[in-house]
Amino acid sequence: MPAIHIVPEDVRQRAAVHAATCQEWMTRLGSLKGQVESMLNDELVLPQASPAIRDAYEQFTGSLTQAIHGLENFGEAFTSIAKGAEDFDTQVANNFNKK
Repeated sequence: MPAIHIVPEDVRQRAAVHAATCQEWMTRLGSLKGQVESMLNDELVLPQASPAIRDAYEQFTGSLTQAIHGLENFGEAFTSIAKGAEDFDTQVANNFNKK
């Protein structure tokens, strides 16, 4: 069985990168979505195609949003693992210190 090695602070730092990346990507996605909306309203106006493109883009950005939030969920899971490891370590130490 492989050894277990966890550096909670390093894990938390990497998890924070996931959260920051999620925020950055959501901001960029919102900006792109606004640009596409503007283009479909002002520069690429086709009676049938523009609504179809808009709907497809909405579905696309919805999928990306879910994926981006999945990245954030991994960061939260990593943070939880780090905390759980620290709590376990403390609990074991407390149990041995009682004796």
